[in-house]
Amino acid sequence: MSIRTPDQRLRVFVSSTLGELAPERLAVREAIERLRLTPVMFELGARPHPPRALYRAYLEQSDVFIGLYWESYGWVAPGEEVSGLEDEYGLSGDRPKLIYLKTPAPKRESRLSQLIARIQRDDRVSYRSFGDPDELRPLVADDLAVLLTERFSAAAPPAEPVRSATPAPLPRPPTRLIDRDGDLTRVLELLADPDTRMVTLFGTGGIGKSRLALAVAERARDRYPDGVAYVELEAITEPALMLPTIAAAIGVQEATGTNIGNRLRDRLADVGMLIVLDNVEQLIGAADDLSDLLAEADALQLLVTSRRILDIRGERVVELEPLAVPTDGAITPAVELFLERARAVHPGYQPSDQDLAAIAELCRRLDGLPLAIELASARLRILSPGAVLQRMGHQRLEFLRSGARDLPPRQRTLRATIAWSHSLLPPDSQLLFARLAVFVGSADLEAIEHVTNPDGRLSTLDVLSDLVDESLVHAAADGAEPRFTMFETIREFAVEQLEASGEAADYRARHQTHYLELAERGNAALGTAEQVDWLDRLSRENDNFRAVLRRAVRRDDAATAVRMSRALATYWYMRSSYSEARGWMDQIAALSSAGPHERAVAKTIGAIEGFLQGDFQLLETGIEDTLRLAGEAGDPRMVAFAELLHAFASGAAPDRRGWQDALTEASRKLEAAGEPLAVGFSLLVGSVLARVHGRVEEAQQLAQAAHDLSSRIGESYVRMYASTQLARTALELGDAAAAQRSAVEALLAAQRLRNLSAVSYALELWAAAELRDSRIERAGRFFALAERGYRQAGSGLWPTDAERHRQLASELQAALGDRYDQLLADARNLDFDEAIAQLLRSEPSAH
Repeated sequence: MSIRTPDQRLRVFVSSTLGELAPERLAVREAIERLRLTPVMFELGARPHPPRALYRAYLEQSDVFIGLYWESYGWVAPGEEVSGLEDEYGLSGDRPKLIYLKTPAPKRESRLSQLIARIQRDDRVSYRSFGDPDELRPLVADDLAVLLTERFSAAAPPAEPVRSATPAPLPRPPTRLIDRDGDLTRVLELLADPDTRMVTLFGTGGIGKSRLALAVAERARDRYPDGVAYVELEAITEPALMLPTIAAAIGVQEATGTNIGNRLRDRLADVGMLIVLDNVEQLIGAADDLSDLLAEADALQLLVTSRRILDIRGERVVELEPLAVPTDGAITPAVELFLERARAVHPGYQPSDQDLAAIAELCRRLDGLPLAIELASARLRILSPGAVLQRMGHQRLEFLRSGARDLPPRQRTLRATIAWSHSLLPPDSQLLFARLAVFVGSADLEAIEHVTNPDGRLSTLDVLSDLVDESLVHAAADGAEPRFTMFETIREFAVEQLEASGEAADYRARHQTHYLELAERGNAALGTAEQVDWLDRLSRENDNFRAVLRRAVRRDDAATAVRMSRALATYWYMRSSYSEARGWMDQIAALSSAGPHERAVAKTIGAIEGFLQGDFQLLETGIEDTLRLAGEAGDPRMVAFAELLHAFASGAAPDRRGWQDALTEASRKLEAAGEPLAVGFSLLVGSVLARVHGRVEEAQQLAQAAHDLSSRIGESYVRMYASTQLARTALELGDAAAAQRSAVEALLAAQRLRNLSAVSYALELWAAAELRDSRIERAGRFFALAERGYRQAGSGLWPTDAERHRQLASELQAALGDRYDQLLADARNLDFDEAIAQLLRSEPSAH
């Protein structure tokens, strides 16, 4: 008997166990249905057929296979050798396959691990890891959108393992590329020329530069052995943040003595990679940095989108033109785009001849600009094409074209489109639209409500939904709550409306107050059991924190800048943003409004970040001035921190004396300030210095005190470093078992914090413990993973541990011979996260 699915739309078969993945199955269903596809999800007992016959029939009629796996292998029916889960995968044939692995999975059954290994060996399969349903939902939607975009021509082969950098997956555009085949071919040909170092896609905002760049990146990814990276720069305005942002996108973390530019250049020196830099026009001041990067990375190519030409050597410019508009009733690309977006609003829409005539005229009046066309087509939710044309009319466009004649025509045209869409908004929506201009990057609903609706008169959620529907605001899932953002071209128009309202100063002040208070709440929470959640939340708000700092610096408001800096200092060092923090501190210290207190705070925070970065020379040369300023400011907390750093600078060299009394006094003052995290920090400093001076048992006691303090609080950062110090001292005391336990604990904490440098250090300590117990092969594998992590993070060790690192490497090389180099090579080709997960699953002390 033939069993059919309920409809004939494109069908997506979802294979998974049922009970353990019920929320994830719901998330996948929502993602599939959002794209108006049909989910085919076998539920035991849902049809009057034997389960095996049922799922095989469903599979036979499906177009795409999605596998969703966690810990259970599933039930093996009597008389069968494999579970239905594995049988479904085996029967999926040549269908496009998207596999999603839930992590962590400490209790994953061995037969499921074998199935996953089989899947990973299949070069036709795309697979990803995820943590929860909210993370899974957009992954599935994005991956299915790519399949639709490519018309199922072929499943893209997975990128080859990255040897020396780890770019994030490319964003998945929700719409197909229209009428850019010639531009796409031209850019690909330019990039195929080894003499081409950089291609700039040049044109007005909203013309489709970013969409074309993504299409080029997707099409060219097989050319680059080390992958293709995408870097969104729209919210970045400081040229000094260009290189740190690129570094973060490819997995280079700041950690030790050299600056981020040097680390990035070192990492990319022999890397065959394409980096897409999207929205660079506001960062022209960083053009020299890009030029230097290209000069020192022979196999690197850049694909840049910008409204301005960067004008550096090696730049090849491709200027994008608007989509062709109709002249004789033909379906040109501009009309095709309009119809595609109309069908996103009304599936199955078939225009009449009258509709086509109106659409053709709309496209002509909008000059074929893609963003303008999308905004216009959004009005088909409530108006016919003829009504849209009538509402838009001639007068409004001509009026906007007669504005300032020194503006380029493309800017006037886009302004007309945005102004027209804005004019159709009801008064409350216009009000909220203008007030949203104070946000930079994105904002959550709570921030929007607090900042833009002081009297509670607006129905914020409803009005915001209207703006999303009008394509003036975009909603994106980020964690549990959606976040809202504007294209920068639209935000510029919103800024003009806010300025014209006379309320700009008031709402910028409200924005500042909200984010100062949020940063201070987060700072307090970073010393609690909520640390990891708040680190993630502060990361999501970083663009708005930067906006507060930027505005304060520009208006010479050192007091506000220092308040925000104090609130963010802990976040900066926990997220390894050392260079950014030090850059802000230099700017604040130089402000004319900065008095002794502000300069003391700026200098002290800068010194702390430098210390954590491993810049010990900064401590030796600048700490006296910092200490003097802190004393003049009369700020006990800053004095205590400055004295702590001074004690470290005094005691870091083995032949130094007198540091212990200074350390004791600084620790006493920090304890009096009532900040447990700071007290833990001082205990760690004492542990490091005691070890440097050969007082290993004292170092162990201080590290244990820091560990106990952290455990009482429930936070992870101090515990992570306390565990590394406990592992190090245990090694020096000859207790390999204790060293291993502490190294595993440090590794788990580092994973929670996503601190790759600390992950690598913990692996190295674990390797040393294995070597002490003569498990040479295991020691070599762990050390190879650590080296892979250091390379991926772009970091190394503090000077206090560098010699022990070299000694361990030499011992392993001598013990392993040629096997040593083979282990290093194998580690470079592993899935780093999965390798560590397997390592922890096999280690009893990790559970």
